[in-house]
Amino acid sequence: MTTGNPDLLSADTARALQLLKAALPDVERMAGRYFRSSEEIAMLTARTLMRAREAIRRDPAEIETESDMRALLFRIQHQHVQELLCQDTRNVG
Repeated sequence: MTTGNPDLLSADTARALQLLKAALPDVERMAGRYFRSSEEIAMLTARTLMRAREAIRRDPAEIETESDMRALLFRIQHQHVQELLCQDTRNVG
């Protein structure tokens, strides 16, 4: 954890953010599995990145490898799509 300067990142946070940056193409590709329109893919990608950053802030040490990052991103996207599906079913009735 850093002390003093809030602009400095812990080593765990810096590593997790690097893994997130490297996974950007995967995030869009995974979003394309759920949606076809570029607007929907962009929305899911943005939400995924936002939630991933929040997860990194909460516990950066949890994400040590590329595999850890991909698993996190998959869980985030899957959860968000499930939330959207629940909203859609509520709106139908």
